[in-house]
Amino acid sequence: MPWSPTPTAYHPYLRALSGASAVVLLLSTGAVVAGELDPPGGPGSEASALYTLQDLYNRLDTGEEGAKRGAGFAEPTSGPTAGTMHDLDAIMDKMPEKDDTDGAKAEDVTKDKTFWGLTDGEWGQQTGTLNPETAPCNCDGDGASIWKNDQQEGTRWCDNGDGTVTDLLGLMADGKTKGRCLVWLKKADWGGQKLWIDGNNDDGANTRAGILSADTDGAGLSDGSVVGDWRLPTLNELQVLTADPEKILSGSPGPFTDVQQNFYWSSTSVPGRASDAWFLNLNNGRTGNIDKAQFFYVWPVRGGQ
Repeated sequence: MPWSPTPTAYHPYLRALSGASAVVLLLSTGAVVAGELDPPGGPGSEASALYTLQDLYNRLDTGEEGAKRGAGFAEPTSGPTAGTMHDLDAIMDKMPEKDDTDGAKAEDVTKDKTFWGLTDGEWGQQTGTLNPETAPCNCDGDGASIWKNDQQEGTRWCDNGDGTVTDLLGLMADGKTKGRCLVWLKKADWGGQKLWIDGNNDDGANTRAGILSADTDGAGLSDGSVVGDWRLPTLNELQVLTADPEKILSGSPGPFTDVQQNFYWSSTSVPGRASDAWFLNLNNGRTGNIDKAQFFYVWPVRGGQ
Protein backbone atom coordinates (compact mmCIF):
# COMPACT_ATOMS: atom_id res chain seq x y z
CA MET A 1 0.00 0.00 0.00
CA PRO A 2 1.52 3.36 -0.95
CA TRP A 3 2.37 5.81 1.82
CA SER A 4 0.13 8.83 2.28
CA PRO A 5 0.52 11.86 4.59
CA THR A 6 -2.15 10.82 7.09
CA PRO A 7 -2.57 13.30 10.01
CA THR A 8 -0.46 12.51 13.09
CA ALA A 9 -3.55 12.18 15.26
CA TYR A 10 -4.27 8.84 13.56
CA HIS A 11 -0.72 7.50 14.00
CA PRO A 12 0.28 7.15 17.70
CA TYR A 13 3.87 6.14 16.82
CA LEU A 14 4.35 9.28 14.78
CA ARG A 15 2.79 11.31 17.58
CA ALA A 16 5.29 9.84 20.13
CA LEU A 17 8.12 10.60 17.75
CA SER A 18 6.95 14.20 17.48
CA GLY A 19 7.04 14.49 21.32
CA ALA A 20 10.59 13.16 21.45
CA SER A 21 11.64 15.57 18.75
CA ALA A 22 10.24 18.43 20.82
CA VAL A 23 12.41 17.41 23.80
CA VAL A 24 15.49 17.31 21.60
CA LEU A 25 14.59 20.73 20.24
CA LEU A 26 14.21 22.17 23.74
CA LEU A 27 17.60 20.82 24.76
CA SER A 28 19.27 22.07 21.62
CA THR A 29 17.87 25.58 22.07
CA GLY A 30 19.12 25.92 25.65
CA ALA A 31 15.74 25.65 27.40
CA VAL A 32 17.25 23.01 29.71
CA VAL A 33 20.81 23.76 30.90
CA ALA A 34 22.72 21.38 33.21
CA GLY A 35 25.61 23.73 33.98
CA GLU A 36 28.21 26.06 32.58
CA LEU A 37 29.36 24.75 29.22
CA ASP A 38 32.04 27.33 28.48
CA PRO A 39 35.60 26.21 29.26
CA PRO A 40 37.41 28.13 32.04
CA GLY A 41 40.08 29.11 29.51
CA GLY A 42 41.92 28.06 26.41
CA PRO A 43 44.67 25.43 26.37
CA GLY A 44 47.30 28.07 27.03
CA SER A 45 45.38 29.68 29.90
CA GLU A 46 46.36 29.15 33.54
CA ALA A 47 42.65 28.88 34.36
CA SER A 48 42.42 25.57 32.46
CA ALA A 49 45.33 23.92 34.32
CA LEU A 50 44.56 20.79 36.39
CA TYR A 51 46.48 18.63 38.85
CA THR A 52 47.92 15.40 37.43
CA LEU A 53 47.34 11.83 38.65
CA GLN A 54 50.91 11.95 39.93
CA ASP A 55 50.00 14.97 42.04
CA LEU A 56 47.08 13.05 43.58
CA TYR A 57 49.29 10.03 44.28
CA ASN A 58 51.98 12.16 45.93
CA ARG A 59 49.43 13.92 48.14
CA LEU A 60 48.17 10.56 49.46
CA ASP A 61 51.64 9.04 49.71
CA THR A 62 53.69 11.84 51.30
CA GLY A 63 51.38 14.85 51.73
CA GLU A 64 53.15 16.77 48.96
CA GLU A 65 51.06 19.75 47.85
CA GLY A 66 51.50 19.42 44.11
CA ALA A 67 51.44 22.27 41.61
CA LYS A 68 49.43 23.09 38.51
CA ARG A 69 51.28 24.20 35.40
CA GLY A 70 51.70 27.90 34.63
CA ALA A 71 49.96 29.88 31.91
CA GLY A 72 51.95 28.36 29.09
CA PHE A 73 50.94 24.98 27.66
CA ALA A 74 53.77 22.74 26.50
CA GLU A 75 53.27 19.73 24.29
CA PRO A 76 54.90 16.54 25.63
CA THR A 77 58.36 15.98 24.24
CA SER A 78 57.79 12.24 23.80
CA GLY A 79 55.12 9.58 24.07
CA PRO A 80 54.25 7.83 27.35
CA THR A 81 56.68 5.23 28.67
CA ALA A 82 56.41 2.59 31.38
CA GLY A 83 56.56 3.94 34.92
CA THR A 84 56.10 7.62 34.12
CA MET A 85 52.77 8.01 35.93
CA HIS A 86 50.81 6.28 38.70
CA ASP A 87 47.43 5.06 37.45
CA LEU A 88 44.05 5.11 39.22
CA ASP A 89 44.62 1.65 40.73
CA ALA A 90 47.84 2.86 42.36
CA ILE A 91 46.02 5.93 43.69
CA MET A 92 43.18 3.80 45.09
CA ASP A 93 45.73 1.60 46.90
CA LYS A 94 46.85 4.70 48.79
CA MET A 95 43.32 5.67 49.84
CA PRO A 96 42.46 5.28 53.55
CA GLU A 97 40.10 2.42 54.41
CA LYS A 98 37.04 2.56 56.65
CA ASP A 99 37.72 1.29 60.19
CA ASP A 100 34.72 1.24 62.50
CA THR A 101 36.61 -0.87 65.06
CA ASP A 102 39.78 1.06 65.84
CA GLY A 103 39.23 4.29 63.89
CA ALA A 104 39.50 7.40 66.07
CA LYS A 105 36.51 9.64 66.69
CA ALA A 106 36.45 13.32 67.65
CA GLU A 107 36.09 12.50 71.34
CA ASP A 108 39.24 10.34 71.18
CA VAL A 109 41.48 13.12 69.87
CA THR A 110 42.78 16.11 71.82
CA LYS A 111 40.67 19.24 71.36
CA ASP A 112 41.53 21.35 68.29
CA LYS A 113 43.90 18.69 66.87
CA THR A 114 43.03 17.61 63.33
CA PHE A 115 42.87 14.01 62.18
CA TRP A 116 41.43 11.94 59.35
CA GLY A 117 38.27 10.12 60.43
CA LEU A 118 37.86 6.53 59.26
CA THR A 119 34.46 5.70 60.78
CA ASP A 120 30.86 5.98 59.63
CA GLY A 121 29.58 9.50 60.25
CA GLU A 122 33.08 10.92 60.82
CA TRP A 123 34.84 10.24 57.53
CA GLY A 124 37.37 12.77 56.28
CA GLN A 125 39.25 15.56 58.01
CA GLN A 126 37.94 16.08 61.53
CA THR A 127 38.85 18.12 64.62
CA GLY A 128 39.25 16.53 68.04
CA THR A 129 37.06 17.50 71.00
CA LEU A 130 38.70 15.64 73.89
CA ASN A 131 39.76 17.76 76.84
CA PRO A 132 42.78 15.91 78.28
CA GLU A 133 42.19 17.49 81.67
CA THR A 134 38.72 16.02 82.03
CA ALA A 135 38.14 12.28 82.34
CA PRO A 136 34.81 11.27 80.70
CA CYS A 137 34.25 8.57 83.34
CA ASN A 138 34.58 8.59 87.12
CA CYS A 139 34.66 6.34 90.15
CA ASP A 140 31.77 7.51 92.29
CA GLY A 141 29.32 4.62 92.04
CA ASP A 142 27.98 2.75 95.04
CA GLY A 143 30.79 0.60 96.43
CA ALA A 144 33.32 1.93 93.88
CA SER A 145 36.89 2.77 94.85
CA ILE A 146 40.19 3.64 93.19
CA TRP A 147 42.59 0.70 93.37
CA LYS A 148 45.85 1.42 95.24
CA ASN A 149 49.07 -0.58 95.28
CA ASP A 150 51.05 -1.45 98.43
CA GLN A 151 52.51 2.06 98.45
CA GLN A 152 48.99 3.49 98.33
CA GLU A 153 49.57 4.75 94.83
CA GLY A 154 47.05 4.48 92.03
CA THR A 155 44.82 6.65 89.85
CA ARG A 156 43.96 4.50 86.85
CA TRP A 157 41.75 1.60 87.91
CA CYS A 158 38.31 1.89 89.47
CA ASP A 159 36.99 -1.25 91.16
CA ASN A 160 33.27 -0.68 90.70
CA GLY A 161 32.28 -3.16 93.40
CA ASP A 162 30.01 -5.04 90.98
CA GLY A 163 32.45 -7.46 89.36
CA THR A 164 33.80 -4.90 86.89
CA VAL A 165 36.86 -2.62 86.73
CA THR A 166 36.95 0.64 84.74
CA ASP A 167 40.06 2.08 83.11
CA LEU A 168 39.84 5.78 84.02
CA LEU A 169 42.90 6.93 82.10
CA GLY A 170 43.68 4.65 79.20
CA LEU A 171 46.77 5.56 77.23
CA MET A 172 47.59 8.80 75.42
CA ALA A 173 49.39 8.11 72.14
CA ASP A 174 49.66 10.08 68.90
CA GLY A 175 47.36 12.79 70.23
CA LYS A 176 44.47 10.46 71.04
CA THR A 177 43.32 8.45 74.03
CA LYS A 178 43.05 4.69 73.76
CA GLY A 179 41.16 2.44 76.16
CA ARG A 180 39.77 5.19 78.39
CA CYS A 181 36.57 4.18 80.21
CA LEU A 182 36.80 0.60 78.98
CA VAL A 183 35.08 -1.72 81.45
CA TRP A 184 36.75 -5.07 82.10
CA LEU A 185 35.39 -8.14 83.80
CA LYS A 186 37.20 -8.31 87.15
CA LYS A 187 37.49 -12.10 87.06
CA ALA A 188 40.03 -12.56 84.27
CA ASP A 189 39.69 -16.33 83.91
CA TRP A 190 35.90 -16.58 83.67
CA GLY A 191 35.93 -16.96 79.90
CA GLY A 192 38.15 -20.03 80.05
CA GLN A 193 40.19 -21.24 77.09
CA LYS A 194 38.33 -21.26 73.78
CA LEU A 195 38.99 -21.56 70.07
CA TRP A 196 38.80 -18.18 68.34
CA ILE A 197 36.28 -19.60 65.86
CA ASP A 198 33.02 -21.25 66.85
CA GLY A 199 33.17 -25.02 67.01
CA ASN A 200 30.31 -27.49 66.88
CA ASN A 201 28.84 -26.03 70.07
CA ASP A 202 28.97 -22.39 68.88
CA ASP A 203 31.23 -21.59 71.81
CA GLY A 204 34.20 -19.80 70.26
CA ALA A 205 35.98 -16.88 71.91
CA ASN A 206 33.75 -14.17 70.43
CA THR A 207 30.56 -16.04 71.28
CA ARG A 208 31.79 -16.78 74.79
CA ALA A 209 32.44 -13.10 75.49
CA GLY A 210 29.12 -12.06 73.95
CA ILE A 211 26.93 -14.27 76.17
CA LEU A 212 28.20 -12.69 79.40
CA SER A 213 25.65 -10.80 81.51
CA ALA A 214 24.85 -9.99 85.13
CA ASP A 215 22.86 -13.26 85.24
CA THR A 216 25.81 -15.44 84.19
CA ASP A 217 26.82 -18.00 86.80
CA GLY A 218 30.40 -17.81 88.03
CA ALA A 219 31.18 -14.36 86.60
CA GLY A 220 30.58 -12.46 89.84
CA LEU A 221 28.63 -9.71 88.08
CA SER A 222 25.95 -7.45 89.53
CA ASP A 223 26.33 -4.56 87.10
CA GLY A 224 23.00 -4.93 85.31
CA SER A 225 24.64 -5.83 82.00
CA VAL A 226 22.72 -7.96 79.50
CA VAL A 227 23.66 -10.40 76.77
CA GLY A 228 25.28 -8.45 73.93
CA ASP A 229 26.91 -5.78 76.12
CA TRP A 230 30.20 -7.64 76.37
CA ARG A 231 32.67 -8.56 73.63
CA LEU A 232 36.18 -9.78 72.96
CA PRO A 233 38.75 -6.94 73.23
CA THR A 234 40.71 -5.73 70.22
CA LEU A 235 44.47 -6.17 70.08
CA ASN A 236 44.85 -2.44 70.71
CA GLU A 237 42.75 -2.67 73.89
CA LEU A 238 44.77 -5.59 75.24
CA GLN A 239 47.97 -3.65 74.58
CA VAL A 240 46.63 -0.64 76.49
CA LEU A 241 45.71 -2.93 79.40
CA THR A 242 49.32 -4.08 79.68
CA ALA A 243 50.94 -0.64 79.21
CA ASP A 244 51.99 1.91 81.83
CA PRO A 245 50.80 3.57 83.91
CA GLU A 246 49.76 0.77 86.30
CA LYS A 247 49.96 -1.94 83.64
CA ILE A 248 48.24 -5.25 84.19
CA LEU A 249 50.12 -8.56 83.87
CA SER A 250 49.79 -11.93 85.56
CA GLY A 251 52.51 -10.89 88.02
CA SER A 252 50.94 -7.47 88.66
CA PRO A 253 47.16 -7.99 88.41
CA GLY A 254 46.14 -4.76 90.12
CA PRO A 255 42.44 -4.90 91.04
CA PHE A 256 41.77 -7.97 88.87
CA THR A 257 41.58 -11.57 90.01
CA ASP A 258 42.77 -14.79 88.38
CA VAL A 259 44.88 -13.16 85.65
CA GLN A 260 46.51 -16.12 83.93
CA GLN A 261 50.15 -16.45 82.99
CA ASN A 262 49.00 -17.41 79.54
CA PHE A 263 47.77 -16.26 76.12
CA TYR A 264 44.56 -14.25 75.69
CA TRP A 265 42.67 -13.87 72.40
CA SER A 266 41.96 -10.50 70.78
CA SER A 267 39.11 -9.94 68.33
CA THR A 268 41.58 -8.68 65.71
CA SER A 269 42.14 -10.88 62.66
CA VAL A 270 45.36 -10.67 60.68
CA PRO A 271 44.87 -8.58 57.50
CA GLY A 272 45.09 -10.79 54.43
CA ARG A 273 45.00 -13.96 56.54
CA ALA A 274 41.43 -14.54 57.62
CA SER A 275 42.30 -17.82 59.34
CA ASP A 276 44.72 -16.10 61.78
CA ALA A 277 44.17 -13.73 64.72
CA TRP A 278 46.25 -11.74 67.20
CA PHE A 279 46.77 -12.70 70.83
CA LEU A 280 48.58 -11.24 73.85
CA ASN A 281 50.68 -13.00 76.48
CA LEU A 282 49.59 -11.74 79.93
CA ASN A 283 52.88 -13.00 81.37
CA ASN A 284 54.96 -10.35 79.60
CA GLY A 285 52.64 -8.23 77.42
CA ARG A 286 54.05 -9.53 74.14
CA THR A 287 51.80 -10.04 71.14
CA GLY A 288 51.71 -12.53 68.30
CA ASN A 289 49.38 -14.05 65.75
CA ILE A 290 48.46 -17.62 64.97
CA ASP A 291 45.72 -19.68 63.34
CA LYS A 292 42.37 -19.42 65.08
CA ALA A 293 42.20 -23.13 65.89
CA GLN A 294 43.98 -22.61 69.24
CA PHE A 295 42.64 -22.66 72.79
CA PHE A 296 43.47 -19.30 74.42
CA TYR A 297 41.81 -17.41 77.29
CA VAL A 298 38.83 -15.07 76.84
CA TRP A 299 38.65 -11.79 78.80
CA PRO A 300 35.44 -9.84 78.04
CA VAL A 301 35.18 -6.04 77.92
CA ARG A 302 32.44 -3.52 77.26
CA GLY A 303 32.00 0.21 76.66
CA GLY A 304 35.06 2.42 76.47
CA GLN A 305 36.28 4.94 73.92
